[in-house]
Amino acid sequence: MVGLLERGHQVTVVSPFLPPKAHPNWTHIDLSDILPVKMNAVTLEYMANSQANNVVWSMLSILQKLSGAQLCQDVFSHANVRPIITGQLRFDVIFTEIFGADCFLAIGHKLQVSWPL
Repeated sequence: MVGLLERGHQVTVVSPFLPPKAHPNWTHIDLSDILPVKMNAVTLEYMANSQANNVVWSMLSILQKLSGAQLCQDVFSHANVRPIITGQLRFDVIFTEIFGADCFLAIGHKLQVSWPL
């Protein structure tokens, strides 16, 4: 996304993670109220620590709950995402990346937006 910004494109990101730094062409649609940000904070070193085993299993449990139909429902019904789903916001290209939930692939089809190859 940073590469697109550097080339002058407008970038809209739907994510619980805040952007690394402010940019006039960056629009952030915040989902931190429904997706836990701490999931991105675990390092391999932390996971290798024997005291971290309970935390790792807890995080895997969270991942399981955040995959599939419930995650799709939560994101699609989120007030900040509704303008995208209803076509109020327009895009030339859509990138999706979310673990375990293919439903977001439908956004590009619904909005008739091309996908990068």
